[in-house]
This record gives sequence, C-alpha cells and structure tokens, in this order.
Amino acid sequence: MRIVMVHYHLKPGGVTSVIRRQAEALSGRADVLVVCGEPPGTDFPAPVAVVPGLAYDLHREPQWSATETADRIRDTIVRRWPRGCDLVHVHNPTLAKNRLLPEVLGRLQQRGLRLLLQIHDFAEDARPGAYSPAPYPADCHWAVLNRRDYDILLAAGLRPEGLHLLPNEVATPPPGDPDAPPGRHVLYPVRAIRRKNIGEAILLSLFMPPGHHLAVTLPPNSPADQEAYRFWRDFVQRHRLAVQWEVGLRQDFGTLVQTARFLITTSIAEGFGFAFLEPWRAGKWLWGRRLAPVCADFSDNGVVLDHLYTALQVPTKWLDRQRWWNRWQAAVAAAHCAFGRPFDPEAIRAAFQRLADAESVDFGLLDEPLQAEIVQRCLKNAARRDDLAHLNPQLRSVAPPAGAARRTAANAAAVARHYGREAIGRRLWAVYRDAQKPIHQAVDKARLLDCFLDLDQFSLLRWGRWTP
Repeated sequence: MRIVMVHYHLKPGGVTSVIRRQAEALSGRADVLVVCGEPPGTDFPAPVAVVPGLAYDLHREPQWSATETADRIRDTIVRRWPRGCDLVHVHNPTLAKNRLLPEVLGRLQQRGLRLLLQIHDFAEDARPGAYSPAPYPADCHWAVLNRRDYDILLAAGLRPEGLHLLPNEVATPPPGDPDAPPGRHVLYPVRAIRRKNIGEAILLSLFMPPGHHLAVTLPPNSPADQEAYRFWRDFVQRHRLAVQWEVGLRQDFGTLVQTARFLITTSIAEGFGFAFLEPWRAGKWLWGRRLAPVCADFSDNGVVLDHLYTALQVPTKWLDRQRWWNRWQAAVAAAHCAFGRPFDPEAIRAAFQRLADAESVDFGLLDEPLQAEIVQRCLKNAARRDDLAHLNPQLRSVAPPAGAARRTAANAAAVARHYGREAIGRRLWAVYRDAQKPIHQAVDKARLLDCFLDLDQFSLLRWGRWTP
C-alpha cells in the first residue's frame, strides 16, 4: 500500500509526533511518503518531500496558487511512485492555517487522488482564529481520534462508512533515574495553558496528603495563556501555597514521573486524551477530572477510570452573581460574533439563569478570577473545605487507595494492548483499506458548530478571553 501523509510542517509538537509514530507503525505494512510545507528539523522515519505551498500562510499572502500547489504534490507523488499512491492522509486540514488548503485538496480530488482527512483539533471547539467559513472538502473519508468526535461528525452529516476511528499510539514513557528516591510531589505533567484548568489543580492541592505539594511541569508559550499563568503564580505566592512551577525545566521528566507520589489531570478539554493513558504506562496512579466523552473508548478497551470525577461542584451562592453574569454574557456574545453566528439575548439570559439558579456549578465552567474566589473561601475557612468535600466525596481521598498497584498494572496492560504500536499499525492499515472506497458525504458546518457552542456547558475558561 502506498500512503502519502500531508501536514503543514514537521516542527516538534503533538501532530508531528503522531505522524512520526504512524510512519513507524506502518513500517513493513505500507510504503509511506510525508509531504509538508517546511523542511523537518530532525531526521524522520519516512521520506519527506517539501511543497512550500502547504506551509502556514496566516501572516502573508500565498506565494503559490492552489493549482500550483496541487500540481507540486501530484508531481512529488509520481516521482516517488510512477503509478501514483493509494491514499493521501491529510492531518488537521480543517484548521485555517493555510487559506488555500481546502482548494488544494479539491484540486487533488479532481486529479483522481483519494483523501482521508484526520481531525486532531476542531476549529469549532473555541478556536475562532483557526476557523474559516469556507466549506470543508466533500466526498472523501474522515478519521477522528475518539468516539466523541466520531459522534459529533455523524451529527454534522457524515456517514458511518465514511468515518473512521483512528486513535493515537501511546508510547512507553522515557525512563527516569533508577537511583532517584521517591518524591513528595504530585505531578501535573502539562504546559500550563488555560484549558488545563490550573486553578482546579491548585484547589485539589488543598486536599492532598500532608507534606505533599503540587508540581506543574511547564509554562505556557502563547501570550493569551501567559497572563492567566502569571495570575495563578501570583495567587500561589501571595497565599504561600504548596505549588511548584516549571519543574520540567529544571529536572529530567522521566525522573519527575518516576518519583511522583501520583499524577493528576484537571483539564477541561482534550483532543485524544493522552493524559488518561500515559500515566498507567509509566506505572503511576492517576487522579483528578475525567472527560467522559473522551474517555468512553478507553473504558470500553479495559482502562478503568471510574475513580476520576466528571465535575467538581461548588456552591453557586459562593459567587458574586452579577460579576459572574457580566463575564458570562460577554464571553457568550463574543464567541457567537467570532464565528459569525447570530444570538438571542433572551436565550443567553435564560441559559445563565438555569446555570446560576442551580445549587452548585462545575468549577471547570468558571474562569480564573471566579475560580480564585472559590479557592480563597477555602483558604480563609476550613469549614468551606468541608462543604466542598461534602459536595464532592472524592476530595476526601486524594491519594492512591489500597489496591492501586494492581489497578495500575491492569490499566497499563490494557493501554499497551489497545494503544501500543502493533495495535495502531493494524488499525491504520484497516482504515487505509476502507478509505479507498468511494463515498458521497459532506460536513454541515453550522450543525458542527452547534455541537460545540452549547450554552448549558459553556465554559468561561475555554471560551472566554482572559480578563482579570
């Protein structure tokens, strides 16, 4: 089987890692060529061809037309295989990182190439800067990372025979220092961007076993995330909380994981969900927030995550209702405008009333200043911590339980069995075989956006701009 993988670039990052692992998993099963817009900075496990018209063009005018770029891709393929390829596997094509890419893909279809479009990130999922109103390519196959995304695209008009589950490989983690003594840190192994819900991790630190501290590995890169990050760093310093920052810049990551008491996750949004699988392969207990739609496939495959909570409830009476409303309605209106969607002010007010009239609200739906109000209440009065533990019984046992080692080993085996290289190689080959069949389908972009812009689950942390 002759497969072409296409992406904007091969710079270090999540999608590049996935492409690398897919190419490695296909070794001996398929002949792979990677086509991207920029030369890779490191060696790659498959031949790489550069077509500059595929690179990001957000801050410049395109230098090549869609026809020229499509011709370059086709010519590159024919030079590699005179009879052409079996399939073109395009990664993250719906993000508006290259304005001409949808047209380029249409030109490739006109030239007889079969396409498989794999979604790692939806622009509709609170990424208006990566959204384009242009239609997505039609009459091609699509692949997604998990059942949540699968169900969303079915609701948006795709057909089961043209939509495929293609999870990521979960690799064996890097080893740590075998002589390092056990630590007293609870590790949150993330770059501290807003959707990782750092405030909730800080709140959990108030319930950790005595003598333990929270350790966050890396700072954010983007300016939008750095302001919120500084907010939490200042908050922690002001209240002298047991939190360490940027430990991954000072210590070996493998050793940090190995010596951690356990790992946590409080993220409110994930693509594939590595955070729910990688700790087990490292032999570590995981605790924190479970994203039920993302984790459904993992549970079906034997990874037991029912000890994780799906919401952390806090009393709505602890919040300044007017302040909450001002921030919420401004964020909802801005989100609709950013995607060019009309909105009904009365519908917005009714949705907020449903949220605010309830006795409690999920902490993950609040933004940083509102979350800080909750944490401050718990710091000022131990009785408030008891109130939270009453609402959220899981807070009474923030530590690995008896039998944790047995559960950890079983989960590690399930992850290796279903998400190891051999399993992913077989899945890739099967998807590639099925994706060569003709299909007639298209994504309804309005219905797709409706799946994400849900006012009853609208998170200020996810959708709102940072404001102090």
